[in-house]
Amino acid sequence: HVMGVVGSSLACFVQRQLGELDLWRGVYWEVKEALGVGQVVCEKWAGALEMLSGQDWKRYGPHPWKGDKYVAEGVQLFGRRLEEISSLRTVHEHLVRLLSAQERSELRTAEAFSAFSGLNPLQFNPYTR
Repeated sequence: HVMGVVGSSLACFVQRQLGELDLWRGVYWEVKEALGVGQVVCEKWAGALEMLSGQDWKRYGPHPWKGDKYVAEGVQLFGRRLEEISSLRTVHEHLVRLLSAQERSELRTAEAFSAFSGLNPLQFNPYTR
């Protein structure tokens, strides 16, 4: 479907924009905001397609939509990945704020995301769910 191609292109655009940030060590608020915008873009695209193919295009006289509504699964799953990254960063940020300096040092919170170094969390396909 052409909508799948457009959705993939949209996800690639979001990946490129977010790829400029250090998602694990970058300034929390900048990363959180950028991830939120990426999520909204994915949600809006998926929602618009479901609404159009489920309601509007079915009533389009010259060439009505046939079949079930279109679900942009890839874009939806990519949006969920962005939400997961955002959740990890939020939990980490909250814990760091609650801990004393000594506790942060003992727990090595600055190294919390070192396990993810070398991995691209934005790399998303059916095999990396």
